[in-house]
Amino acid sequence: MIRINHGCGPVRPEGWINTDSSINSLLQQTTAGKFIANFLTPIKYTSVNAKYMNLNKRWKPFKNESVDIIYASHLLEHLSSKSTDIFFLEAQRCLKKGGVIRIVVPDLYQHVEQYLIQYQNYSTEASETFLYKLNLLKEYQYPKEELLSNILGYIQGWPHQHKTMFDRLSLTFLLEKYDFKEILQSDYGESEYIKDIKDVEGGIKGHSYSLYLEGKK
Repeated sequence: MIRINHGCGPVRPEGWINTDSSINSLLQQTTAGKFIANFLTPIKYTSVNAKYMNLNKRWKPFKNESVDIIYASHLLEHLSSKSTDIFFLEAQRCLKKGGVIRIVVPDLYQHVEQYLIQYQNYSTEASETFLYKLNLLKEYQYPKEELLSNILGYIQGWPHQHKTMFDRLSLTFLLEKYDFKEILQSDYGESEYIKDIKDVEGGIKGHSYSLYLEGKK
C-alpha cells in the first residue's frame, strides 16, 4: 500500500511516505545537509524518514490513482485557499478509487466553547488565550533561539500562523466540494477506514480540541 503522511513533522513511521515542507527536511536529503540541519535548527528529529515536498504545487512524485491513503494532521489550516484547492485536487487525482483521506484540524467550535466558558467565568485573559490557541497571536508564538536559528526561522516564514480555521460543517462541506464520499467524523487514534491509524496517530499525545474527518474517493 502507498500511504502518505503529509506535513509529518516529527511523526515519521516506517511504511508511510512522510512529507514535510520544512527546510530541515530538505536539508536531510543528503549527508552534508543532515550535518547542516543539526547545526542550524533547534528542532531535532529522531528519524530522517521524511521527504521534502512543497504542497503549494502539484504532487509530481505520485501518479494518477496510485495512492491508498492520504493523511494530514494540523496542516490544512496553514494553507492558503489556492494551496487548499491544489491539495484536494491532487488528493483526488492521486487516490485510487475507494482510497481514503483523513484530515485533522483544530476544531474552531471546540475552541469557541472554551473561550465562552472562560469569558463567562470573567477571565480577563479569555480573548488572548483564544487567539493564542488559534495560532493567531503572533507575539510569543516561538521562543527566541540563537542567531542562525532565527535566520532559518525567518527564511521558513515563522511563526507559521493559521490562515483559516474549520469546524465540522465547513470541513465536511470542503470534502464534499471535492467529491469525497462516505464522510465520517472520528476521534483521536480511531478510524473506520485506516487499519494502521496508530502508526501516525495514537502513539503520541493528540492535539487538544481537534476535529477528525475521513472520507473516500
